[in-house]
Amino acid sequence: MRTAFLILAQKRHMAAIHSASLFCDGKAILFSGASGAGKSTHTSYWKKLFDVTNINGDLNLIGVDKTTKTPMCYGIPWCGTSDIYNNGTYPLGAIVLLKHGTKNLATLMDGSEKILSLSERMISPTWNESLFSVNINIASDIGAAIPVVNYSCTKKAEAAKILKGFLDKTMK
Repeated sequence: MRTAFLILAQKRHMAAIHSASLFCDGKAILFSGASGAGKSTHTSYWKKLFDVTNINGDLNLIGVDKTTKTPMCYGIPWCGTSDIYNNGTYPLGAIVLLKHGTKNLATLMDGSEKILSLSERMISPTWNESLFSVNINIASDIGAAIPVVNYSCTKKAEAAKILKGFLDKTMK
């Protein structure tokens, strides 16, 4: 059922991205990374420190609203083992690509690096050239509209504070 849903979403120019998400200051922020990168840990710090609302603990649907041209995060019922999900729709403010580090360092991505990195995190099917192209186009549209951040970070709460300060300066 999920595969059929993801293909239908692609037909509407939306793609699923493996990420935990939250709603902060009027925008969704997605945290993506390999399994064990700290998505759940990082969002739990944000919940504790900034009293944000969790959207999904594992999987988010992203796209650009055709009418407003606004990047969006659409809630879906799949959430991995986190049991955190809702079906709301939120303007998308940023996507953060997490990895473990010895210090907290956030850098903005640009150009083709953004597109490639976003498309690598998508789990929407790429079985043929047409589906692959849809994902690349979505990554391109999203990447052109919002900050995509590489964040090498520690497992400490300070990492959330530093990232929030960085995003406050870079989100539109």
